[in-house]
Amino acid sequence: MRLFISLLGIVLLLKVAKPMPRQSNSALENFFDQRPKVEAIISCFLGRTRCTQQQDYIRTRAIATMRNFGRCPDNLCTPQERMEMEQSMLLLQSKHPDLFVRLVASILNVNIDNIQTG
Repeated sequence: MRLFISLLGIVLLLKVAKPMPRQSNSALENFFDQRPKVEAIISCFLGRTRCTQQQDYIRTRAIATMRNFGRCPDNLCTPQERMEMEQSMLLLQSKHPDLFVRLVASILNVNIDNIQTG
């Protein structure tokens, strides 16, 4: 039952995420086009691999952004970082939805690796 409620929370979180106007940031888009790099940073975010200093800096802001319903808190992000973090979350969700769900699930303390379907 707890798993069901957690998964329902993930679905609701995904449904209420507001689409933002897309502003082109080719560096971010190029990064998210490279699945191995995205997998590496998500692995760091999930605590499966050790984070580099830069990954840890990003991880802190990414997790705070997700916990704050898609907006990086003022005490962590400059306006530019906030825009980049919001765009990064949108790119992650659109280009790698499976990794996005893993990240959201981890924030909700739900281990989806052991979920069996069918």
